[in-house]
Amino acid sequence: MGATLGTDNVVVVYRQSDSESQTFAERYQQIHNLNSDQLVAIPCSSIEILADYATFQTEVESPISSAINSSPLSDYTIFAIVLMPRVPGGFYDGGDAVSSTSRLSRINHSYSKHINNPLYDRKDFKRFDSADAEIALICTRFDSPTGSITRQWFDNTESALTQIYAGGTFFFDPYSAIQGSAATQYESELLSFHDTTLSKLGLDVQSSFQIDPYIDPLIPQIENDSFFWGWGADRSSLTYFKESVALRAFFYNADFDGAYTMRDIDERTWPLLAIRSGYVSAAGPLSDPGISGFLRPIPFFEALFRSATLGEAMLFSVPHLNWTMDFFGDPLLTFSFNGIYDDSGKMNIDRAWQLMVNCTSQSIVSMYRKSLLMQQLFEQVVSGDDPDVAISLTRVLDRFRSSYTNESWKNDFINLTKALVNVVTIKNQTAYSRHYIDLSYYLSQTDNSVTEILLDTLQNPSVQNSISSDNIEEEGVWDLTFELEHEPGTFAFYHFELDISVTEGFEDIILSRDSFSDTNGWEYEDGNGDYSDLTSGGLVSSHAGMNVRYLSQEDENLTRGFFYYFRIRQKDQLTTFPERIFRQVVYR
Repeated sequence: MGATLGTDNVVVVYRQSDSESQTFAERYQQIHNLNSDQLVAIPCSSIEILADYATFQTEVESPISSAINSSPLSDYTIFAIVLMPRVPGGFYDGGDAVSSTSRLSRINHSYSKHINNPLYDRKDFKRFDSADAEIALICTRFDSPTGSITRQWFDNTESALTQIYAGGTFFFDPYSAIQGSAATQYESELLSFHDTTLSKLGLDVQSSFQIDPYIDPLIPQIENDSFFWGWGADRSSLTYFKESVALRAFFYNADFDGAYTMRDIDERTWPLLAIRSGYVSAAGPLSDPGISGFLRPIPFFEALFRSATLGEAMLFSVPHLNWTMDFFGDPLLTFSFNGIYDDSGKMNIDRAWQLMVNCTSQSIVSMYRKSLLMQQLFEQVVSGDDPDVAISLTRVLDRFRSSYTNESWKNDFINLTKALVNVVTIKNQTAYSRHYIDLSYYLSQTDNSVTEILLDTLQNPSVQNSISSDNIEEEGVWDLTFELEHEPGTFAFYHFELDISVTEGFEDIILSRDSFSDTNGWEYEDGNGDYSDLTSGGLVSSHAGMNVRYLSQEDENLTRGFFYYFRIRQKDQLTTFPERIFRQVVYR
């Protein structure tokens, strides 16, 4: 069994005694060369949305659960469930229609409506694996009004499996006439996707433009399209889709009931229209998911970009499970993006320069610390009560001290600090796309900074005097960086307590901070390596594995060259994690 999702990890579910449903299950088996063990027939009705969860459990969930937990499927590692036509697409729970694909993702857990998805938008990306399967399975669905439409859908899917690249145009509509804070937030996330992930895919992009925030700016038609992501208008027609020579890969329009039926040929909802127009995959809700329940494009396309399957991308981009969002298509599909070099793991060159400055400053301060300690030792001996000891040791200590004078250790580092300056200011010594006229100009253009101790080591007063105080780190400022911990399978918002002491046992705490009562100074790392301010709600667990840091605030400076002990306690509403203790020197 593979470590990531593959053909050995899929079960195909069809409606027992339904020739059409069985035919397409066998077609899927043939496309992926599955074993017959991986086909499961369940004795369900053909009602698209069942009356309640109890009925769904009896007709759909329990038979599937029994099959995958019994021999021979119990010998498989099941990551994904694919539903064939005429298997119920969901059930009602009060005024909500919960989708089968969303509920069956949590088939190994008891039912509770509308829960947070612990696998949603992980900032520290990894492929779906066995640990993830303990939390949620991948589940998708094939269904349509007629056998001929489904047959064409399978034909398109089989063609897609043989295509190497997804070309064509990405049609993108980030604007809507929907008002409110949640709508504003979703629009902001779409625009962020446009500026970051979308630009990496190497696709032609056609985007709508906002003229009036109270008017929905529609893209009138799409042609030669591969992807569509938009929101707002919830109905259209087949004429919206003109011809496309490219693979039609994935279609999503964020609306409130787009997938409530896939079986009524007279309906004009987006997922049905997209499948009828040649798209191999789509998504939409059976009933109102709330704007917070809309799919998010960044985790979806970041997953595809990193060679994850369609099923993985779908699961990673949906905020809630046991909820209304429905997924359509083959979860084993993958899409490659032609000629794009993945530099997502590369550090920004300006950030790398800042890191070099910080690391160099830490090395310099270790020598600075030795000079301080030698001076203190010399003074203690000279001022001691025993004159014989003072006379015998003063000359030795003075000679030892002289090897750690400021001039001595600065000379050891001067060439290194000069090289750091030259790499951004001298054309033939830089890997930058440009060089800067001097260090001051570089710092002002990049918003980077230097430490006082590094400038002292440079021993160049003209350079030192040219730099604005805004770009020089104040002496004694500090930060503490640590990794967000998280217990897999849960969803939480975390806060942090920080204590600082001069002793390892924290008998004498000189500073305490708690992000729950005051978020000033607390920041967290996003998926792009940048830092954002922590909000009063805390840090969501999807950032597990990413860094959190505290930046010292005004009047919190510590003594340069001295070591301090930092104690972190991570906590949520119910749990306080074990203490983590760090020892580090103040180098700024």
